[in-house]
Amino acid sequence: MTGTYTRTNNNLILVPRTQKNTSKAEQDLSKFNPLIIFLNESADDVDSRLWRIAQTCSQQLFDVDRFRADLLAKLKRVPYSEPRDPKDKEALETFYDRLQAHRALSILLRTSTLRDIWRWLLLRETIKTDRELEYRKESAERCPVRFHTSLMTELLRHQRLVRTAIKKYNVDEHQMDTYLTMVNRQCVEHLRVYFLSRFPGSRKSLLGNGLKEALTAQTAVVRLLKLRYHRNPFSERFLRRLAQIICAPSDIREISSDCDDALRKSLERAR
Repeated sequence: MTGTYTRTNNNLILVPRTQKNTSKAEQDLSKFNPLIIFLNESADDVDSRLWRIAQTCSQQLFDVDRFRADLLAKLKRVPYSEPRDPKDKEALETFYDRLQAHRALSILLRTSTLRDIWRWLLLRETIKTDRELEYRKESAERCPVRFHTSLMTELLRHQRLVRTAIKKYNVDEHQMDTYLTMVNRQCVEHLRVYFLSRFPGSRKSLLGNGLKEALTAQTAVVRLLKLRYHRNPFSERFLRRLAQIICAPSDIREISSDCDDALRKSLERAR
């Protein structure tokens, strides 16, 4: 693969890596991130509210230092195992301690690993944003859908008034071509946004097997961790719990057993 998905010189997003030390399995996991495939499709073929949201999310800059610092804070806070005596805080082992003990923390904190994780979180963010806009009846521009229809009506009315004034005052219409073309372009764009909101696009192209976006991201992160830690004696349970921390908000305090069970079942279905 080549870096055909690069958009700007400073943008670190969604570029499948081709370094010589990257395994074929890792390349495949990056290559088949559905968000990469989705973004690489032509706008003429897939233009939709979902596609536009994906484009917007993908243009975010990857702040690796901030991402790494946030992850470290979570790893140092969340316990891997509870002490037998609640008062014995020194016996509380965190995921940070566990990774350090196995000399595996540096692998997780590599820029390449964090970037691959971040790409899957972008997919989650894209779907989440699309659901929120659908619920609020807003367009990809974060405006109420009715705003676009109202503006279209006003722009069309304005066009008619301008043409009426041109005839009334016997003005050469060519003098107004640039202005009328601009108004018409705006009207067409709002019409397009309106129809994209009515036909927002299928999330199936990104979620595939029908999972929720959060579970899709967690499942992919576990698979990525398995590849990166293939020489470390970590159990799948540990990697599942680690993936939950990675994908969790910054203020996570503990791991949900229900979420862990759902992730386990998702991985079993993916085998």
